[in-house]
Amino acid sequence: MPCSSCSSCSNCSSCGSSSSCDSTVCVSNDKEIIIKNCCDSSSSGKNCKSSKPCCFKTTLSNLTDLSPNPVTFKYTIDNSGTVVLQWEKFSGTIKVNGLPYIYVCQSIPYTPAKPVTQTTPRTYNGTGGYSYVEVSSDSEQLKFYIQPSKSGESVESNDSVVFEGSSITWIS
Repeated sequence: MPCSSCSSCSNCSSCGSSSSCDSTVCVSNDKEIIIKNCCDSSSSGKNCKSSKPCCFKTTLSNLTDLSPNPVTFKYTIDNSGTVVLQWEKFSGTIKVNGLPYIYVCQSIPYTPAKPVTQTTPRTYNGTGGYSYVEVSSDSEQLKFYIQPSKSGESVESNDSVVFEGSSITWIS
């Protein structure tokens, strides 16, 4: 997942002196994603969004032995408002009995009005299969469900989980 630097936000000078700085996706030092629009003079002042990807690195809730730590995510939004969020493969050990999902410890801009859910490959205690990833506008915006049932009834602390690298797409 090649990305540009994740550590700081450029100030739109890369858009040229004739641009209005209002959408480069960046990550500030406090790990909050900032969306700005960098429209060049040919856009005639339209509210455009950059399709240049942003990377951010973050942890996930209720996992120990997270690998890699932190996990890299890549966020892209295009002019039509289509958002693509990709992540690299990650693994860890469950901290809590009965845990239905783990979530990304990072706020995400332009979340969908209604939750968007899609299947994602995962390995649980050495057995391959699938589960779900869900993006929503609630406080735990990106959830990785441990079991396909979305319940935590058979999840125990010290169980292992691996989520393969994948992506989710939605319209903002």
